[in-house]
Amino acid sequence: MQQKNRIYSLTLGNAETGDGVEITNLQVRFNVSKSADNKKKPSSATVEVYNLSRNTLNLLSDKFVSCILQVGYEASGLVTILTGNVKEIQTTQQGTDRITVLQLGEAFSKLNHSKINALVPPGATVKDVIDTVRKYMPEVARGNYTGGKLSSPLPYGYSLNGTPRELLTKLCKEKRMEWRVDGDALYVCEENGLISTETQSAPHISAATGMIGVPYRASEPATKLPKDKTTRKGLKVTTLLNPNIVPGKIVHVDSPDVKGWYRVNDVTFVGDFRGNDWYADCFCTSLSETDAELLLVAA
Repeated sequence: MQQKNRIYSLTLGNAETGDGVEITNLQVRFNVSKSADNKKKPSSATVEVYNLSRNTLNLLSDKFVSCILQVGYEASGLVTILTGNVKEIQTTQQGTDRITVLQLGEAFSKLNHSKINALVPPGATVKDVIDTVRKYMPEVARGNYTGGKLSSPLPYGYSLNGTPRELLTKLCKEKRMEWRVDGDALYVCEENGLISTETQSAPHISAATGMIGVPYRASEPATKLPKDKTTRKGLKVTTLLNPNIVPGKIVHVDSPDVKGWYRVNDVTFVGDFRGNDWYADCFCTSLSETDAELLLVAA
């Protein structure tokens, strides 16, 4: 990826009326936080936009305006890093600038604004429960589901009563799985598992591709027992903003001290269109032996 001549697109709209606007040339600053495990850390973002028109500000007065944020570079094009809703908005005047701050949630309305009351019949599997919840979010497609726990039988069925977010979180806590919605698709895997072993398009992070500083070792949050088999060694690495870094997928890190494939647990994209900030902070973990073997087969 040729990482020069940065570009962005911020599309705001009302799904019910079809009204919308695309912003591409105003000063924008953003902080987008994404996680492979939405039950612990929902994906969210803060976007500051300078000098929006009065018509756009009127559009933002609607409830839960939809939002698509894309970033990238002229040579490689735009990639979506957030598809969600505006949860909160505040506009202030600073000198000659009018600054609008948007608090965004990934698929916020789809995950929180419908109530499910259903019973998945006896003999169904964990995957059947997940698909039942997803049917109540018709705009959300099925992404990759991975892991052996998906086929676990539920001899007594499974009762569903709550919002899609509540039910996905409850099920994944019980089964020690992770879920996330990204780009209007639902992804599910086991704890610290991979949603894809595809290596051809996986980002490579090195000094030649924009790595900032050096990677350093870090630990996962101290919530697991010492002998927990899902515990992995952690790694923090910062690089020029690469929108193809996706939680739950892999990156290849190449530095004098660290070389190899890692799973992305969390990534924060930070951008200032007319300033200096345009980078990604990643927290990654080492692969399990099984995933490492699958990676070798896929390669």
